[in-house]
Amino acid sequence: MPGNLAENDGIYGRSRGYTFGLSQNINVDTNFLDQFMGWDAPEIAEFLLVFSGSVTAGGGGAALGRDAAKLFNNVDIRMSGGQIVNGGGAPLRVNEQNEYGDKQLDPADVTAAGTNAAYEYQLAIPFEFPKSGDEYKRDCRLSLKAFKALGGQITIRTPSALPTNWSTATGTVEVYARVVEGRNRQANAFYTLLEYNVTQIEDYYPIEGSARYLGLTSRLETTGYTSLIATTYNSFDSRTLGWEAGLHPRILRDRYRHLHLAVGTNDEHLLVPVALAGPAFGAIPIVSPDKDQRIVRMPMLGRLHLDLNAAAPASGVIMAGAIKDRAPIYSAYAMGYQDVNQYLSDVLNMGVVRDGKDSPVANFDPFLVNRMPVRIKAAG
Repeated sequence: MPGNLAENDGIYGRSRGYTFGLSQNINVDTNFLDQFMGWDAPEIAEFLLVFSGSVTAGGGGAALGRDAAKLFNNVDIRMSGGQIVNGGGAPLRVNEQNEYGDKQLDPADVTAAGTNAAYEYQLAIPFEFPKSGDEYKRDCRLSLKAFKALGGQITIRTPSALPTNWSTATGTVEVYARVVEGRNRQANAFYTLLEYNVTQIEDYYPIEGSARYLGLTSRLETTGYTSLIATTYNSFDSRTLGWEAGLHPRILRDRYRHLHLAVGTNDEHLLVPVALAGPAFGAIPIVSPDKDQRIVRMPMLGRLHLDLNAAAPASGVIMAGAIKDRAPIYSAYAMGYQDVNQYLSDVLNMGVVRDGKDSPVANFDPFLVNRMPVRIKAAG
């Protein structure tokens, strides 16, 4: 059995390496996770996508570390119980900044016509959040047993062309998973990171869940992000979020800043333009998690209504971190059941919601119970 390390910090498993090349679909062999299947309740706290190798910049300018996430053009993590992650590396980097603040790091820029032969970049996809505190940090971890039983897949698509001023990139892609032993089996909240295209001034986006983070950003294949500068985007409306009419995005940015213990100088939500040039804000936080974010306090959304009151940004997307309703089969496998009907009977009669009070499942809010962690306690 795993020791104390596995229960507290987790243990990293690593996939085999895949040679990086343009226009590839890397279908990651998930057998590297099999070593944890003998644990009582193995849970994935985060995935790390790691590129290591050599990067050369062209003569026209530096290869920006800000663009390293674009080596992962799209990340697709799914299983038959539902899609878990689907988004570009650049929007996923923005989400990482939302969750980790100044702990999200980019590689150093490679100077024009220069080479970094020891280049390394890692993109984190977290399911355990520092802001949630020790009491709630387990709530959204991904059940490894359910992921494997339901045919979990990880696919990484590489770009058709390198970002601006990136002349060459050669190396290896690996996937790491930090797996934690939960000990007591429970069906955690089903947390997803999904990307939605923004093509209209005003539109509805099918969040269909409890929103932890919603960010307006973009996925340019060239360099940086589409500018979301305040001179253009200065008045938002949302019927579903109950804002006052014409809310200025600086209000949302200020809240985002206040909710972080520390933000990075590279944080796309807060990058200040120099004389209206330069980075000019690569993201706008629509919904941000607070310092002790609980599921019951997340806005429950069917569709997100958002009116930008300005033209949609080029290659614009909403990056949505949201808790969806769990499929019964996912919950059953997470709890060690092979019979879904038996699980449903037991959870109704003996299930408790991990809300700090162990409220009985049978008496809990029916619209929220499938988004909360649940555990089955034997009678008596």
